[in-house]
This record gives sequence, structure tokens and C-alpha cells, in this order.
Amino acid sequence: MEATNLKLRNDYPGIQLHGWKVGLLLASLHSCQQNALHDLAPTDMLCLQLWPLASLVNYRFVPVKLRVLFVNCVAFLWYVLECCVLCQSAARHASEQGHSR
Repeated sequence: MEATNLKLRNDYPGIQLHGWKVGLLLASLHSCQQNALHDLAPTDMLCLQLWPLASLVNYRFVPVKLRVLFVNCVAFLWYVLECCVLCQSAARHASEQGHSR
């Protein structure tokens, strides 16, 4: 199993950027659950706060012609935030694996 993990990491270095999602293939289920709870819970809570507020602002204050643009801008910022969380998770995961060796 370790040889497979090492080969995947060497052949596909970008695979680590997907954080806990790819962790299902590379680590134990317990480790994936811990990563999901650590990374997803705050992200989901922020999602539950951001999108209703964005919808309220969109329908209340944004002119009809600009509503799609507004939602796309909010979505872009949301995806940037998600990428930052995943990169931090990948960096934390890599540093933990570096300490365990």
C-alpha cells in the first residue's frame, strides 16, 4: 500500500491539492473523516451564511440586468476561498506526513 501511495504522489504531484477527497484513496478512513470534519465543517458553515446573504442582497438591491454578474462574482470569491482552504489542508497534510517519517 505504501509503495502505491508513493508512486501516486511521485507520478501525480497535483493529486495532493484535492485534500481529503483524494485522501480516501491514499489514507485510512479515519484520517479522511478527521480531515473532512476539520476542513468541511467551517467551510459548510460559511456557505450556509454566505449564500442566503448573497441571495438577499442580489434580489433586494442589485438591478435585474446585473444579477447574474453579481452571483458570478460571489461564486468566484467563494471558489477562491475553497481553493485556499484546500491548499492549506494539503500543506498541513504534507507537513504531517513529513513529521511521521
